[in-house]
Amino acid sequence: MPSDRTKISNSRSGGPSRLRRILTCVALCAFVLLLSELFLRIYAPVPMLPRYIASAEYGVRMNMPNQSYAHTTPDYEIQIQTNSKGIRSDREIPYEKPNAKKRIVALGDSFLMGYGAHPDEMLLNVMVERLRAAGEDVELVNLAVSGFGNAEELVALQAEGMKYEPDLVLIGWHGTDLDDNVRSGLFDLQDGKLTRAAETFLPAVKSREILFRIPLYRFLAGHSQLYNWFRDKVGEAVKTVLADVRDAQSAAAQAKQLEPTAPAPAADLRQETAEESAEDVSYAERLTLAILRRIDQVSRDGGAELLIIDIPERLNRTTFRSAYPLGPGFEDFNLFSPLPMFEERKGELLYWERSHGHFTPLGNRIVGEGAADLILERNLLGPPRE
Repeated sequence: MPSDRTKISNSRSGGPSRLRRILTCVALCAFVLLLSELFLRIYAPVPMLPRYIASAEYGVRMNMPNQSYAHTTPDYEIQIQTNSKGIRSDREIPYEKPNAKKRIVALGDSFLMGYGAHPDEMLLNVMVERLRAAGEDVELVNLAVSGFGNAEELVALQAEGMKYEPDLVLIGWHGTDLDDNVRSGLFDLQDGKLTRAAETFLPAVKSREILFRIPLYRFLAGHSQLYNWFRDKVGEAVKTVLADVRDAQSAAAQAKQLEPTAPAPAADLRQETAEESAEDVSYAERLTLAILRRIDQVSRDGGAELLIIDIPERLNRTTFRSAYPLGPGFEDFNLFSPLPMFEERKGELLYWERSHGHFTPLGNRIVGEGAADLILERNLLGPPRE
């Protein structure tokens, strides 16, 4: 039997009763987490799209090399595999190009990387197969990375893409590119000229690399509905907060600039505010146009043409719209937009509706075949090689 002194010690420290309370709390938390996981799996499954992203030596994001992992959503389950360069491919692609081949180097975001599609369904692979069927001996180098904007595409093209000796450079245009190009801070306009403003843009990459070294985290990212639900909610909240902060900073800067040294007529003040607001809105387009022109110049200096593929925004199954800018200069590039083809097929399932809105196999096929037809029509791959 415990001595009186032991009883007194246990009563003062909590002893077994405190340990019992701790274990009860742990068990209760585990039960709640398990119940939440089961609820999501049965009644409200969420997309599980782990992003295996690493930092490239040239300062922007790249896909982690030599990875094989699953994307599982209420709509599909696909396997993603990357080679030693982070390219979504099951084979290695040397920098040196065989004499008889034409090469397409593609840069873009998750749409071009092929989220939601098996390898043979990806729009770029559909495009290549159609080109081959037309007699073009063409090879694809897919450098797309989920979340990429045009600024990152330019950096990756200069540092990595041109090493593959492309005959055609292809980039994807997404409605987020305007904001992404400003947010990255990689480039700026100085007296109208594009200048490099930052050496790196690696949002949350270091922490992601550390976390993915932990087996438990890798398991949760690829298998836990609850974790992916929580991550998506936190990500949306962070984006909202950052957007509010940027808006507040912009409003404060505008207010400071508009402080008059003497009272100004209300009409003049409203006019000045409108003009400055228009200038702020157009900066993203001016920066983006300069970036696209630099991409075009880098491509041409390496003997390649440039093609931009427009990724329309889906409003519903029958309504789509393009976010590609219509300002002066943007019409100077080779542009393929599947918008007319999508409108002909409206009502059909072109985008996954429960899985972050990427293309279905039908959507991928329409875009891939249409892009191939434009390449052939405009002879963007150049004359056949001898």
